[in-house]
Amino acid sequence: MKIKIFDKSRRFPGMIDVLRLGQACTLRDFDDIYTAPMHGFKHALDYWTKASSKQFLKDVAVPTLVLNAKNDPFVPLNSLPSLNDTSSQVLLHQPSYGGHVGFTTGTFPGNINWLPSRLAHFFDTKR
Repeated sequence: MKIKIFDKSRRFPGMIDVLRLGQACTLRDFDDIYTAPMHGFKHALDYWTKASSKQFLKDVAVPTLVLNAKNDPFVPLNSLPSLNDTSSQVLLHQPSYGGHVGFTTGTFPGNINWLPSRLAHFFDTKR
């Protein structure tokens, strides 16, 4: 990600603190230095809180599947929504594995059939 943003900084001189970006070691550092300020947020936590859909889950009025893997490297387990955060129309499915978006199964490179099957099941049954 740093390389992409360094390239971007050459196209938009003065908009990105490349010295601080070079010192970033974590995703939080990256979001504090680049993502949050470039999108109008104060810092990473402000961005993560305000850009999260979690705050809207109590207002969902149509059957909705919210799918989050518990081992997502970008979304900490303690930030995942619970039943207290949702309306009765929201079905939370939080499998132990799945990563950030892949939900691959089996050995590398993995099988990608789980996610489409899970979505088809939800659309067929609302469960």
